[in-house]
Amino acid sequence: MGGEQYVYTEGDASWLDTFGARMEQTAHGMNGIILTEYTTSVVCAIAAGSVVEINGAVFQFSAETAITGTPASGVNYIICSVTGTTASPYWDQTIFSTYDTAKAGLYTGASRYVAECHYGATGVDYLGKYVYPERTRDLIRKLPIGNWDMPATGTAAIIHGLGTVTTFIRQVNVHIYGDSDAFAYNFNYLATSATSAITQYVQINDNQVRIIRPDSPPFTLSSFDTSTGYNRGWAYLWYEI
Repeated sequence: MGGEQYVYTEGDASWLDTFGARMEQTAHGMNGIILTEYTTSVVCAIAAGSVVEINGAVFQFSAETAITGTPASGVNYIICSVTGTTASPYWDQTIFSTYDTAKAGLYTGASRYVAECHYGATGVDYLGKYVYPERTRDLIRKLPIGNWDMPATGTAAIIHGLGTVTTFIRQVNVHIYGDSDAFAYNFNYLATSATSAITQYVQINDNQVRIIRPDSPPFTLSSFDTSTGYNRGWAYLWYEI
């Protein structure tokens, strides 16, 4: 049996109740969470006005709400648990393993994963913030590269935190900034110089994204040697669960 059309009949006293109940079901999987400090390196909170559906109920944050717990180095998840009629966000470092089809979202028990944030890429900072889309299995991980003195070190390794989900990565994009931020350089190609046997490429395993630069300009120049408190660029991972 497929989806059945509901036909309104004039004088149907139950129509409004039925319509309201069915419209409420369309909120299933909705994630209207908004994070404060989204584009900065400051720890975020749940912004006032955020709305999210959790396990069949809709919750609204009428005031800015702090996320409880303490983030650890690497990827941290923002999870909303429910007690009575209140949804409370907290930090956790345990990655989701499955997508709950019945609930249309990422869950651990009755608590929902709503966003993530990378901590500690360039020191005491919070970068790579990402709110999960609603009703989707397709996700993006934004990983700040962090400190990288490119002339001094040929490889940067970034912990991606995906673990066994690595096999579901579908695309990786990396771009690098020079110290002046004047240009961004795409790193998604293989290139072997006629004067160098070192190949530029991006490598992924179950633990990290490894970026290998060529042993030739421009990345060996002093315009890429800032190594303290500077985010060298970003690695974006598209994956599905």
